[in-house]
Amino acid sequence: MKRFYFIICVIKMVNWKKVMGTVMNLICCRLKVLIIRRKFKGVIYTGCNEDISRTGMVEIGEYTTIPNVRILTWNSSDTVTIGKFCSIASGVTILGGGNHRIQRVASYPLEYVLLQNMKKRTEDCSVSRGPTLIGSDVWMGINAIVLSGVTIGSGAVVGAGAVVSKDVAPYAIVAGNPAKIIGYRFSEKQIQDLLLIRWWNWDVNKIKDNIYLFGDVDKFIKTFEVNKNEKDY
Repeated sequence: MKRFYFIICVIKMVNWKKVMGTVMNLICCRLKVLIIRRKFKGVIYTGCNEDISRTGMVEIGEYTTIPNVRILTWNSSDTVTIGKFCSIASGVTILGGGNHRIQRVASYPLEYVLLQNMKKRTEDCSVSRGPTLIGSDVWMGINAIVLSGVTIGSGAVVGAGAVVSKDVAPYAIVAGNPAKIIGYRFSEKQIQDLLLIRWWNWDVNKIKDNIYLFGDVDKFIKTFEVNKNEKDY
């Protein structure tokens, strides 16, 4: 009998509203992950707090990770393209537009807010500097920000908290606000060779078969060197 009363007391002590809220959050999180993975097939790791706008054109390559990443667009012409095998850390924000018109008397979207004119939202509030392009095998650190119109070359590294307002060369390492080049992952010749090989476009089985060569850049290049006058962005 004492055990029964103990169970009753425990049940009364439980904050069921909080428990149900937690359960609903978990369900919503799971549904959100499933929706994102269905839309961006091949994306292998997501969190529960992604914010990917539906108004623009967003493309994400296979095997790219996007845990708790924000990809923001404001109108149908805004474009964000992310390549394959990118490691994008939590808290990263990638913009496809959203610049205010500072040449106007008011940078504030007056027509949209005061007159409720939806057509004026993109005209007065959001301006894009062009497509935002991120290559393949790009590593972006926690809380980095990429502004619209920027191209980040394949193999580049963006430091945590960096604000990228200008193009980043392939295999460059950038950090700071505004982001500046602090080094390169490899020599100029090695970078040229890797951009010709473009391993990220291989069939995944070829990558698996040669995965142990990825630890030695010189051996990798020697094994797969190609003679093409062709570059990736």
